[in-house]
Amino acid sequence: MDEDEIYLSRILPVVLNRQNQAYLWADADLRVRYASQQAASILGVKELAGLSLSDVAPELLGMEETLKTLARERHLPFLLRHINRDTPGGKTRYFSIALYPSKAEQPDGLVVALKDTTFTSTLLQELTQGRNTLRLMQQQLEEANRFKNLTLTILSQEINGRLEMMLNYVDVYVDQLLAEEDNPDVESVETLTTLRKGIHTLAMSLQQLLSLEQIERGHVTLNKETCDLTALVQHTWKIYLELAQDQFILHKEISPHHAWVCGDPNRLEQVLYNLISNAVKYTPSGEHITVGVESDKSETRLWVENTGIGISSERRESIFHPRFHTGNLDHLLQQGSGLGLFIVQRIVEAHEGRVELTSDGSSFVRFTVYFPTYHPTAEC
Repeated sequence: MDEDEIYLSRILPVVLNRQNQAYLWADADLRVRYASQQAASILGVKELAGLSLSDVAPELLGMEETLKTLARERHLPFLLRHINRDTPGGKTRYFSIALYPSKAEQPDGLVVALKDTTFTSTLLQELTQGRNTLRLMQQQLEEANRFKNLTLTILSQEINGRLEMMLNYVDVYVDQLLAEEDNPDVESVETLTTLRKGIHTLAMSLQQLLSLEQIERGHVTLNKETCDLTALVQHTWKIYLELAQDQFILHKEISPHHAWVCGDPNRLEQVLYNLISNAVKYTPSGEHITVGVESDKSETRLWVENTGIGISSERRESIFHPRFHTGNLDHLLQQGSGLGLFIVQRIVEAHEGRVELTSDGSSFVRFTVYFPTYHPTAEC
């Protein structure tokens, strides 16, 4: 018996079995000569000796010449992962196959190492399935969100159009009543004024909803133009006076000069509406509410100040978060969504501005909005 035969028949089987792992050895013709017990167990075959590698692993079919070259020329190892076999118990077993050329002093052939990867492969498969499920759910959520956004946009346009029509009818009717100099119907005028206030409040609430949706998407839509903030406040002052309902002492500190900013007039009105609404909601009856506008070459400032209440220093950052209310003033506050100041901050930031809160903690609160000043002839 020559050295090769001694190695193949006596030494190799002992070496493979002592490893306590799944190994088999195939000769240069890719036929299995010896195999460990663990290899037979993994492959589910009682007798491996004499089988070709393609019989042992059909995944190797068509690769015979490559494997023979590997065995003959001692090329780098060859690896197959995630091979699976059904077991008699109905389960699936996964394993990997690594094919190594024999050492230089040994006969040409391949040492085939098999590793049971059922646990890791099953886990990987479950993770992949979970990832695919999450990806599908994400796609479904994105589609549902797109549908929601489209529906919200269409409905808001329709509702806004109807509300504007209603406001126009109310204004025309009020003008007609006031034109009756001999006997104007004061009661009807007051009723229509209340109706107008309700319509405007509804329109602004709808605008709040749309703004929140845009903020959630990370994009606040602006239709910018050069605006006179002084004129905007003067124009809308009457509407906001109605919010006070004769409960507060109202003041204006508006510069007689223009206060030019580059912005979306509707968004700027929304900022003013939210700040005044916030003051009206949280100011005790009989206290003062002041609205002011001033401008210089670099900045234009809009502020709303109210007395009789304060915000502590540790809560000033949280005031711009949704659903925030100052806890020590619950008896004065109406419950609300807390979104007004949050929306104000996002709109102002979209205009490249900032919002500052000033308060002594007990007797007054002042919100100041800063915008870059624009010249009316500059391109916005």
